[in-house]
Amino acid sequence: MESVSITSCLLCIVGRLQKPINSAEEAYSPVTCYKCMGTMVNSSCADPVNVNNISMKECPQGLCIKWTRKLGGVWYMERTCSDDLTIYISLIDRVCRTERNGNGYLCMCGKHLCNAANSPVTESLYIKTIAVTALSLIFMVLQLIL
Repeated sequence: MESVSITSCLLCIVGRLQKPINSAEEAYSPVTCYKCMGTMVNSSCADPVNVNNISMKECPQGLCIKWTRKLGGVWYMERTCSDDLTIYISLIDRVCRTERNGNGYLCMCGKHLCNAANSPVTESLYIKTIAVTALSLIFMVLQLIL
C-alpha cells in the first residue's frame, strides 16, 4: 500500500515538472522561431533540418510551430510563429496535435528556436522521466529492505 502512495507522489512530481503555457504573460511573450516551408523530401525545411539554411523570425507573441501536413497529396513541413497561422486551438507549450482528417500534425513550443527539433519531446523531459523512474525504483528497493 505504501509503494502505491509513493508512486502516486512521484507521478505528481512529474506532473509538476511539466510547464504548460497557462498564463497570458507566458503565452504572449516574444519568442524567436525558425521560419521555412518545403516538402518533406529534399527540402531545407524537412527533418533533420539544417538550421544554417533556414531563416529566423522574431515573433511578438505566441509559440513556435512545426506543422507537418499533406497538401494536394504531397507532405510539407512548415516552421513558423503561431501568429503567422490562422488556427483555432489552445496554444500549449510542448504539445503536438494531430489533424482530425489524419493529414498532418502540429507541434508547439515556447522556447527560442525550439521548432527545429525532430521530436516534440524535449531532452529535458527524457531526463526528468528517467530521474523519476530511478527514484521510484530506489523507493521500492528500500521498502523491500526495510
